[in-house]
Amino acid sequence: AFCAYGVLMCALGNYSVGHRFGKVALEMLKRFECSEWKPRVHTMVYSFIWDWNEPIHSAIEPLYKAHRLGLVTGDIETAMLAAYQYCVKLFYVASLEKLVSETTVVLERMEAYNHNLWEPYTSVILQVSHNLIGLSENPLLLTGQAMNEKEALINAFETKHVRFEMAVYFYGLVLAYTFNDYERALELAKKASGLKSSKVSTFNGCLLVFYEGLSAMALAKTCTSKREKKKCVTLAKQSIRRMTKLAKQVPSNCLHKKLLLEAEYDMLHGRDVDANMKYLECISCAQSEGFVHERALACERIGLAYYVEEKEYEESSPSSSPTKKKQQNLRELCPSGKDYLLKACQGYEEWGAHAKVEQMKITFPFLA
Repeated sequence: AFCAYGVLMCALGNYSVGHRFGKVALEMLKRFECSEWKPRVHTMVYSFIWDWNEPIHSAIEPLYKAHRLGLVTGDIETAMLAAYQYCVKLFYVASLEKLVSETTVVLERMEAYNHNLWEPYTSVILQVSHNLIGLSENPLLLTGQAMNEKEALINAFETKHVRFEMAVYFYGLVLAYTFNDYERALELAKKASGLKSSKVSTFNGCLLVFYEGLSAMALAKTCTSKREKKKCVTLAKQSIRRMTKLAKQVPSNCLHKKLLLEAEYDMLHGRDVDANMKYLECISCAQSEGFVHERALACERIGLAYYVEEKEYEESSPSSSPTKKKQQNLRELCPSGKDYLLKACQGYEEWGAHAKVEQMKITFPFLA
């Protein structure tokens, strides 16, 4: 009961209350040695409560143990939910090599136990990993060895499996933004946001806010329509407000996300120096909390911003002009775009996203 109430509170946005009830559930489990309930309680707490209050890394081992214990006690349904959530947490913070290895094992185990409920969701994670590594023909589409996006969406629509439909849109959004297709990213973000999938709140909801805001700001930079740009800026503001609240609640998981959103917003409005400070703080926070791919993403965003300015500087009017002097002053205060694009490339390589690295090398030949 304590665990269920904690999950409900987190779904309603009362994360601190949910955390307290989750900890009470864990304490009661320990005190009364209810081993048969341990897989279920641990799975619910570390899947739906923990990420909103504690570092994501600290949920990975308990979920793996809940999966193993569930198999031992015969609670197969809980064991497979724990296994799926274990893969979700790995996607947030682990290398893609480890994610592929562990997800493959989980899918084989689901097949061995003839458990189909969480298999489609786990297949999505495996396919995302394949796309990032470079094992799919089109990195933007969730189609390859693990699944077929078109068939999966048709099936989800026909069976009214809204939660799975949202998962496909969400991971498609991550791919679209990662590979710089911002129009597709925002379209998928809107589709995912428009679905009411479940009252159980997972941390993917936080990432949806994050990527939706980033996509909106990326599109705002190229919008020719004032009306469309205003819509994008409004959406970005909403994302920043929501992420600011989450960053106060759980800075270990969300502070660097808030900083990146704010940096992009400042850059969009020409506040280069403020943006620079937030970019660098974001990179530092992501590094210290172990978010390798989000550190790489921050390096890419600052690199892209200043690489464009550097090109404009080189192609601009004579050095005596006010524009040239302003750009020169900014260059002295701000980092080299090429240096940060190189750091981004190295970060993505460390994560294991070889397809992204190849894309960057094609776009920026100096990285090759």
